[in-house]
Amino acid sequence: MRFVAHGGVGKLKLKKAMSCLRGRFRDAFAVGLWCAVGCAAAAARPVDAWQAANAARGKFEAQGSHTRAEYQGVMDGFRAIYHANPADAHAAAAVEQVAELLAEQGRELHDAKSLRDAAGQYEFLAKQYPANSLAAPALGAEVELFGPGG
Repeated sequence: MRFVAHGGVGKLKLKKAMSCLRGRFRDAFAVGLWCAVGCAAAAARPVDAWQAANAARGKFEAQGSHTRAEYQGVMDGFRAIYHANPADAHAAAAVEQVAELLAEQGRELHDAKSLRDAAGQYEFLAKQYPANSLAAPALGAEVELFGPGG
């Protein structure tokens, strides 16, 4: 903005400049508020994703038999959690859910590859989250997949 020192013209330009600045501050405030709300929503997404994945599994379990595609859809919900943020509070549990679903898929569809994938998933859980309370049971579950009862 260029200010002219000629009487009323300078005051007019100054008022216009101040109005423009107020508008920009208001816009900046709105953007800041939008970012804050967006960040809060992003922080809430993992819980929402966990709840959504569990709800999808609940619907899935309520059905009788399942297709490979249905298994895949439920597993994708859990995979999204630990792929998006491996440090998420629900990441280890999501890995465990995928392992369980792979094991169920292997048994229901008589698919040895799914059983091997489940074992790999349990091993991944134990290696990636060794301090988690699910790590030791995961190794036990891996052994059970190919033991006498598995």
